Amino acid sequence: MSEEVMSLFCVKPTREAVRELCVAVQRDPSFADVEQIDKLKPNNSLRDMTAKWRILPSFADEFFLLVGMETVTEALRAKYPHPNLTLHAGKIEAGESTEAAARRELLEETNISVRAFDGPPIALMGKGMMFYPVYVMHYTLLHIDKETHRLYIY
Repeated sequence: MSEEVMSLFCVKPTREAVRELCVAVQRDPSFADVEQIDKLKPNNSLRDMTAKWRILPSFADEFFLLVGMETVTEALRAKYPHPNLTLHAGKIEAGESTEAAARRELLEETNISVRAFDGPPIALMGKGMMFYPVYVMHYTLLHIDKETHRLYIY
């Protein structure tokens, strides 16, 4: 995982579930040393993704979101003064497609390599961010590379 991403969580894609996750993490003794853990909250992209008008109840009942807890780092202290829960995102590099950027950013931030996306991207935050759905089903192939410790999802 990247320096900023401290932990990964699966959470139901509802604001209520995300709030419950924040409380659970704040109370978890293993995170007691995280700077300003008492101020943990979801960032704007996660709040936008879990808006009731974005998620159908049937989707929320069946699926989870993979979110990361970003820590406070000196480089990001002014923009993010406390830890937050976030969807994994990043900038598109020159000559890179949005799909390639999504794959790269997920790998950089979580050490997970995705081989296939399912369906077109979902526009978030006034189309300023694209969310690519990856469904991990009972028949999805997961592979952990023992040398790199990367998780591959096919």
